[in-house]
Amino acid sequence: MKKTLIRILSSITAPLRKNENFFIPFKDLVTAHPSEHLFRTVRFIKRNNAAVQGKHILDLGAADGGTTRFFATHFPECRFTGFEPIKTMYEKATDAVKGIPNATILNIACADREGVADFHVSANYLSSSLLATVPGELHKETIAFRDSVSEKSVEKVRVTTLDTAARELDKIVLIKIDTQGTELMILQNGIETLKRTQFVLTELNNHSMYENTCQYYEVDAFLRQQGFRLADIVVTYRDSNCVVKEYDALYARL
Repeated sequence: MKKTLIRILSSITAPLRKNENFFIPFKDLVTAHPSEHLFRTVRFIKRNNAAVQGKHILDLGAADGGTTRFFATHFPECRFTGFEPIKTMYEKATDAVKGIPNATILNIACADREGVADFHVSANYLSSSLLATVPGELHKETIAFRDSVSEKSVEKVRVTTLDTAARELDKIVLIKIDTQGTELMILQNGIETLKRTQFVLTELNNHSMYENTCQYYEVDAFLRQQGFRLADIVVTYRDSNCVVKEYDALYARL
């Protein structure tokens, strides 16, 4: 039945799919979903029959807690720890995981040291980072994009290293990282943790919109050195010239 339905839909939409003026906008604007990288990650882990019972899932950059809750829904047998340094978002994340006994949100950011640091809070919250934005680079983007990532305030937040934060955790099925340019710094200070980890889902950057933003090829090389291999890619942002600027990548230790 499924194959028959696919053939029918393919036949009906064939003329449209051959027209790039229709296909690309339709795919990017109509069928795209902001959680596609999460959907694909869950499917990949399940299809590869990864053992998850009792293991941990870490959500670095938990935002409003939606991602932590998503993984808890799909892997209820795991334990979950979200990291969210912005006070407002931390409170939302805490509310989001209420009723999930095996989920915890920590009001802290992973970095390269222990202590306190300035955190640059963006207008949309999701683009907030330990790194300040670079005005010259932002001006290359659209006005709407610049407005969404513009700095709203600076908060003092607690920071720690990934190895310190996860030192008491045994086996880790997945580490998800979305920290706006500090992904490599976090991973470099989490080498011992990565040895106990099977999958890493991380945002990768092909831009320099933040000071000292790590680049996609740097993170890729580092993860390969740690025994991981690229499993999937989902593009999340292209600029007005159709250049890929950010994408989510799933790495697996298979």
